[in-house]
Amino acid sequence: MPTPNGKESRIIARFHPQAWQRDYAIDVDAEGETDFDVTTEVCQLGREKALAITDNAYDSDDLRHAETAPEWIQKWSGPFYIEVRDSIRGYFNQ
Repeated sequence: MPTPNGKESRIIARFHPQAWQRDYAIDVDAEGETDFDVTTEVCQLGREKALAITDNAYDSDDLRHAETAPEWIQKWSGPFYIEVRDSIRGYFNQ
């Protein structure tokens, strides 16, 4: 998908699965691929809202329901966080 500057690029989210241990969320092994393309979902928000997305927050957590997210991520029942902020900034600021 072309970026606002006309370059080809994608916005990639990285899912970090976790589990509870003594009331703390700890990282655990993934059940599959952890990177997935969220370009469509993020671009639908518009530039301003997209650039406001932060990692490990409700706005980025919702991306786990992206059409391209692996099924195991969409069904993950434990704690998790998603990293996407740098990818969004790279896409819009190329």
